Amino acid sequence: MTEAAPLVLLCSPDLLLAVRVEASAVALGYRLRSAASPAEAVAVVAAETPAAAVVDLAAPGLQPSKMIAALRNRDTTLYVLGFFPHVRRELGAAARQAGCSLVVPRSRFMAELPTLLWQAVESGAVATAESGES
Repeated sequence: MTEAAPLVLLCSPDLLLAVRVEASAVALGYRLRSAASPAEAVAVVAAETPAAAVVDLAAPGLQPSKMIAALRNRDTTLYVLGFFPHVRRELGAAARQAGCSLVVPRSRFMAELPTLLWQAVESGAVATAESGES
């Protein structure tokens, strides 16, 4: 894989989740970086310009609304995909308000992971091209 491969930023401290997301990302030809805090996520966005970010809205201590807002402040074209446990719908609503591009229940995220990653990266690439960034 080359350095030109699109980057996906995973915002979650869950290592098992990271393994699954990375497997799907690599199979699609993408790179993956993980961040466990808003500060780490912003540092990745500042250094590498990811094509998309994936945010675990239920991760303990992650402060998803703060993280999404920080990512959006750094890169307004960044496609942000959030997922949440179906019993915590308030997390999805808060993520939408914070600027998440797409919010899905965790079950759908896991079942459709490769498709959702592809859609996120493709949408992010289109938004970046339209804004004139590279």
